[in-house]
Amino acid sequence: MDWNKIAIVFVVIFILWRLYKHPHAIKQLFDESAAAPQHWGTFIILMLAVILFCIFLIKL
Repeated sequence: MDWNKIAIVFVVIFILWRLYKHPHAIKQLFDESAAAPQHWGTFIILMLAVILFCIFLIKL
């Protein structure tokens, strides 16, 4: 087994363990995420910066 497969198995086991120990945590996480303020302006600025940086690197 290579390290990638070991890491994937570890992550899956960790997620299953967290779901077993805290079954309501996922629902609580989604509820908090839905109630959080939305910052679409910041997201758009960051995405534009990434796109412009990629264009800059391609033309370099």
